[in-house]
Amino acid sequence: MEELMEEFNITMEQETVEQSILSISEEQVYDFISTNKRAAKCIGLGVMLMILSPILLILDESIFHNWVSMFSSTITNDTVGIIMLFSFIAIAIGLFIYSGLKLEEYRFIENGVNMPTSTYAAIQRKNEEFRSTFSISLIIGIFIILFSAVPLIVLSDVREGLESLGIVILLAMVALAVFIFIYNGMVKDGYNKLLKSPHTSKREKEQNRVMAAFSTIIWPLAVIIFLISGFIFEAWHINWIIFPIAGLLLSMLTGAYRLAKYEKE
Repeated sequence: MEELMEEFNITMEQETVEQSILSISEEQVYDFISTNKRAAKCIGLGVMLMILSPILLILDESIFHNWVSMFSSTITNDTVGIIMLFSFIAIAIGLFIYSGLKLEEYRFIENGVNMPTSTYAAIQRKNEEFRSTFSISLIIGIFIILFSAVPLIVLSDVREGLESLGIVILLAMVALAVFIFIYNGMVKDGYNKLLKSPHTSKREKEQNRVMAAFSTIIWPLAVIIFLISGFIFEAWHINWIIFPIAGLLLSMLTGAYRLAKYEKE
């Protein structure tokens, strides 16, 4: 009896899912891909601006004092730096809002959609072609972050007072790496959303949410620890190991979560 009830519940659940599935045309699919790529660029650029916003406040005054004085003797370096800080933050927030509004129109795709068979096959090919690009972008981004401290170390040894320029170059390299991660990650996620089966189980959806939550916490925390350990404790020679550890920790947490859920079921 219980087996019949379970079978009946599964059938009812599948019928409910079938009724709630939306169908989209080929034009809508490619519109979403194009919009998602533009949003990825905007969000990546916004995060870059956030990271780069304090660079004039960090730079040593002697580096760009003469340049500021060319425009006005009454304008201080701190004034220019604060104006740049708030301008970059304001532009970044605008980019985030614009991207969010554009992507909101396609929020329904997250639940799975039906599309023409030929379109689905084309998206699968695009996703496969992009896989190598995604892997290469991750490698490039990680290498940029790992070597971001090199200019700081070199400039510190060249001449006293150039440390601030080294910090700015470090932030610029980190910002570039973050842009690479965000853009390629969002493009990959866009393909995955289109290819996601509408019948994805509740357990799989929950696992995906948990994995996304772990990633959202661990990677920003790794960057914060990397910067703090470098700037405060001057551990640039060894703190690169934070990122491999973060990757291993993420794998361990997601694996442990899956095992725990599997044992309960």
